[in-house]
Amino acid sequence: MSFNFQKLDSESAEAVHFETVLNALSKANGRTFRDTAIVLSRAMNSFRDEHPYRGMEFKLYNYSPSTGFHVEEISAKRHSFFLNEIAKGHDYNEDPNPNNAGTYYLIDEYGHEYTSCYSFYFKLSELLRFLIQNKVAIPPEFNHAMPDAEKSHAFYQKLIDKSIARFMEEIEGSDEESSTPNECAEAKWDNFAGKDTALKLIAGMAIALEKTKGKYVRGGKLNKSEISRTVKKLIDEYGHGVDVTDKALIMLIDEALRSYAPKISA
Repeated sequence: MSFNFQKLDSESAEAVHFETVLNALSKANGRTFRDTAIVLSRAMNSFRDEHPYRGMEFKLYNYSPSTGFHVEEISAKRHSFFLNEIAKGHDYNEDPNPNNAGTYYLIDEYGHEYTSCYSFYFKLSELLRFLIQNKVAIPPEFNHAMPDAEKSHAFYQKLIDKSIARFMEEIEGSDEESSTPNECAEAKWDNFAGKDTALKLIAGMAIALEKTKGKYVRGGKLNKSEISRTVKKLIDEYGHGVDVTDKALIMLIDEALRSYAPKISA
C-alpha cells in the first residue's frame, strides 16, 4: 500500500468534525441542531451494514493526521450514544482546559456533566452519498466534494439496483415454479374452437407489453408475474374479475409463448 502527501491531504479533507456536520446541515436545511441529530441518529439505527447498501451509509470515526481514520468498538458505541443523546435534546460542551481539547461532555437537565467522549468525525464522501440518496440539502461548505460524491453515488446505486433485480428474479422464479396441482388444473384448457387464436393473442399481447419495457421487463426478461397482476387488476376494474390465480395466468402465458413465440419464452 503506497502513501504520499497527496493521499495525506485527501484523507484530511475527508475528515469532517461532528459539530461542523451538525451545524452545516442544520443551516442548509433550516432545521434545529437537534432535528439534524435526530435524522443522523435514526439513520444509523436503520443501516444494514452489508454490501452494496453500506455504500450509502456512514460511520462515526476516530481521526487524527498521525493515525488516520479508525473505528474502535467501544468508542463507536460512545459516539453513537453521544449523537443519540443530542437527538434527545441534551446539551454538551467541550472541556475548556487546553490540555483536554477535543474532549466533550454531555450535560443533563440539572447542568451536570455525565458522559464524555473524544471528538468524532464523519467521512465526507460517505456522508454526501447518504445525503444525495435521501434528498437532504447539501451545505455549500461541501460543494467542492459533490462531483466525486455524485459519481460514487451513481456507482453504488447501480449495484443496489442489480441486487434488487436479482432478488426479484429469484422470488418470481420461485413463485412460478411453486404452482400447486389445483393451480395447474385451473390453467389447463380443454380444446375449444378458437383456442389457438386465444393463445396467439395472449402471446402477442405479452410481447407487446415486453416491448414497452418499464415494469413488464425485469433483468432483461419478460416479467410475467407483473403482467398477470396487471391483467387481474384491470379485469377486476373493468369487468367481472378473473376466477384463477396469478400463477395460473402465468402458466397460460407460458403455454402461449412456448407454442407461438418460442424466442421470447427462451
